[in-house]
Amino acid sequence: MPTPTPPDRSISKAQEAALTYKNAPKLRALVEGIGAFLPGVTAANTYLVGRLSQLERERTEDLFAYLEDEGAELTSALIGSDDFLHCFTITVRAAQRTRRKEKIRLFARLLASATSHLVAAKSARTCQR
Repeated sequence: MPTPTPPDRSISKAQEAALTYKNAPKLRALVEGIGAFLPGVTAANTYLVGRLSQLERERTEDLFAYLEDEGAELTSALIGSDDFLHCFTITVRAAQRTRRKEKIRLFARLLASATSHLVAAKSARTCQR
């Protein structure tokens, strides 16, 4: 059984409920089934999931723009690193769940800092060999 993650307090209750709904395929199937009998339910479902996807995409684009502003260089060797992928996945997830641009910029700074440390550690290991 996976370890439950603590709730992210930076998002509103409505956004948290919508995100939970988006990630629950059984619940969405039930709502779509009910939508066959009640007009408007399917349209609301489609709008909600589409809007959440749009917000996540915009926030991810903002994160990449801020990473570029920070001068982070993502090389293929770095992208292939397990440590980088772990940092990147957590950072993207956190950026998608916040409403504040300042916080996304902070996440980009943290990731850029982590990438520079990962590159330095990898080059130090290469020099030692």
